[in-house]
Amino acid sequence: MQLGVSSVPSRDADRRRNERYRTILRIAVLEVHGRSQLCIVRNLSTTGLQVNTSNALLPGHCVRLRFRDDDWHEGSVIWRDASLTGLAFAVPLRREELQAALGPTDGSRPRVPRVPLHVSAHLRIGGRNYRAKLIDISPRGAGIRLDAEPESRDLCLSVPGLPPISGQLRWSSEGNLGMSFNEMLPVQALAKWLDGLEAR
Repeated sequence: MQLGVSSVPSRDADRRRNERYRTILRIAVLEVHGRSQLCIVRNLSTTGLQVNTSNALLPGHCVRLRFRDDDWHEGSVIWRDASLTGLAFAVPLRREELQAALGPTDGSRPRVPRVPLHVSAHLRIGGRNYRAKLIDISPRGAGIRLDAEPESRDLCLSVPGLPPISGQLRWSSEGNLGMSFNEMLPVQALAKWLDGLEAR
């Protein structure tokens, strides 16, 4: 159900009601109407968050968001200002959920959630090229379906709309493999590419 304009809190009102916002810079996956997209989390509290997205979200839109691959949180859009969007959780985060969303406290890099896909691709392994399926992707790596046993750890992934991506084999099991990229993909460029897939 769409919320009336008068019922949508402003950014300042939203911030005043919750003094425990934490300023972070974290990549998450946002799902709207069954479609997944990348977003950048700017601020986070137990009751809501502020994100940058490439798609226009309207107040009242129901969303799901995850910071990892297994922790969906439901919520709704309460305001939007240019590319910045305010979301409220349907159920406030517990302390341990908030800490998990904020990321590791030991200085290690947080694991970036991957967006599920089913896209035709080509994979070069060593000096040989193979047809493959890209089954998920994040700025740091990808999951790939390949009907062959990798004979080298040096990989190069090619998909329409993105430049060739070099990386390393991390694991392989029963026709699936995990690839880590040598260089992190720009989040905005990857988000735009994902949006283009949804538009086809």
